Amino acid sequence: MNSTCVAAPDSLQMLWEIASSARHIHLVLLQDALGKTETQGSCLYASAHLASMVNRFSTWHAKVRAGTWRSADGREHGHYWVQAQLHEAQFMLDITADQFGLPEVLVLPLPAALAWQADDSICVDEHLAEAQIEVLRDKAPSVART
Repeated sequence: MNSTCVAAPDSLQMLWEIASSARHIHLVLLQDALGKTETQGSCLYASAHLASMVNRFSTWHAKVRAGTWRSADGREHGHYWVQAQLHEAQFMLDITADQFGLPEVLVLPLPAALAWQADDSICVDEHLAEAQIEVLRDKAPSVART
């Protein structure tokens, strides 16, 4: 038995519920901010939000990952997703995979997620920091000068 796939069913159910909720929230934000609900190009923001929710509302440890998603026809796409770990169990969570024609919410044991190839985590951390600065800048209240 592969130890990286072992996790309590209720714990996996919690991951699924958090991912589904994060997907719903992400779509609402896309609609409110951009007037659309297509997830293409929003995987970094969705993954950051999902990782935050997993870390806040579960016993799993989640981290945003980035790399390449390889489609069945061999094409490669840059993409962000979440890797969650609890003890020896590791799962890949993706709430924007629908942009590639996949289900809207994916929760897969890491060994089964072969189409997702992670890159250097230092670059991911830098992209996350840049995105956080961008969000804070865009949400900062403007101050009228007199």
